Amino acid sequence: MLASMRGRLTLAFASFIALFMVLLCSGAVLYAGRLEAAQLAESLELHAEKYRHDLNDERQQPRTPRDWQVFLNRENSTLRDRPLSMLVLDKQQRVVARTHGNGPVWPLSGDWLVETVQTRDFTLILAARWYSTQREMRQLTWTLALIAVGVVVATALGSWLLVGRVLSPIDKLAQGARTASAEDLRVRLALPSRDAEVVALVATLNDFLDRQARTAQSRERFYAAASHELRTPIQGLTALLEVGLSRPRTDEQWHELGGEALQESRRLGALVQDLLALNQLENQTVTPPASEIDIADIIERMVVQLQPQIQAKSLHLSLDLPDDALANMPWSHVEILLRNLISNAIKYALDGTDVRILLRREAPTFYFSVWNRADLPPDLEADKLFEPFFRLDEARQSTTEGNGLGLALVASICRVNGWKLQLHPENHGLLATVELTESEESKNL
Repeated sequence: MLASMRGRLTLAFASFIALFMVLLCSGAVLYAGRLEAAQLAESLELHAEKYRHDLNDERQQPRTPRDWQVFLNRENSTLRDRPLSMLVLDKQQRVVARTHGNGPVWPLSGDWLVETVQTRDFTLILAARWYSTQREMRQLTWTLALIAVGVVVATALGSWLLVGRVLSPIDKLAQGARTASAEDLRVRLALPSRDAEVVALVATLNDFLDRQARTAQSRERFYAAASHELRTPIQGLTALLEVGLSRPRTDEQWHELGGEALQESRRLGALVQDLLALNQLENQTVTPPASEIDIADIIERMVVQLQPQIQAKSLHLSLDLPDDALANMPWSHVEILLRNLISNAIKYALDGTDVRILLRREAPTFYFSVWNRADLPPDLEADKLFEPFFRLDEARQSTTEGNGLGLALVASICRVNGWKLQLHPENHGLLATVELTESEESKNL
């Protein structure tokens, strides 16, 4: 029972009400007892004052025990609604008259409240026994205890039903969520109630299921594309070997076949290396060690390495780099990020157009951006560019080189390091921007 929220809330409500009832009943009994004692003492004092006044005149005082008995019998008829007893003592402290046979025994002992009225020869004793009031208090206590038990039981039952009704939407949501599986995440949870909290919870869960569904679809596309991309160079190698072994070859022919096989092998090796790097980044939760690097120097080296492609496409490349670009960052991550962004910008730039590379420093952040003039589809969704093996041309065999993992690697690197990455169309081209921020640990190196 205590394993469920319903049971714990019911127990909490019942315990609170039980404690409240115990305190309330104890306070009520204590107050009633003190009030009854005060009223009884006040009644004794009022009657004593009355008799002192009435017996103040010696001519009105009873003279003999018989006279006192007559006086007590007469007064006793007026005290039937009061738990009072009276007795009369002579000068030797002997009882000479009393109101009834079960009155107090002199000398008094036990729980009697007493007031005395002194006359010339006798002493009038007014007494009220406290035990009768205590008996009433005990009865009151038992009555309140029974009421308290009833209230606690009713509260527990009501809490159980009420909490069950309040939590019933969660049970319905759980039943709906059970229908979702790793294979089929296209489940929309229905609103079990119109409460604002439930509406917000259902919206959050549906959004979570949508993200999971998109992730599952992206993973399926990745596996399908990876298998295709791996199959292509493997099949190429196999075909080359089969062709080469199909008949005798000259040294020149074998050299030509070997060159083609080497090209396919390098393509396969690069693809496998990028797949391993992407998998490592996707499962990496700790930033790799940082070292002091010159970001501007890395960009300049990348541009030098890509000069053949730049010249082949007659591109106009502009560089805007700061003089001081030293930073403590993971060297391998920065190099992979810059190489993929710059090479993609050059690869997809239209022939004879501009490519602009900018690096700006506002410590401790470096703002890197690269823009190229490209032929972009009007309905391009920039987020899809970060999906593995996604290409702007729909055909799988792209007219450009590469394996479609460059921007996926860039996105994973930015996620691991906490860098901000944006990619969006601008001025008939594509602008990629990255905020490379040194971590606190890196700045302390």
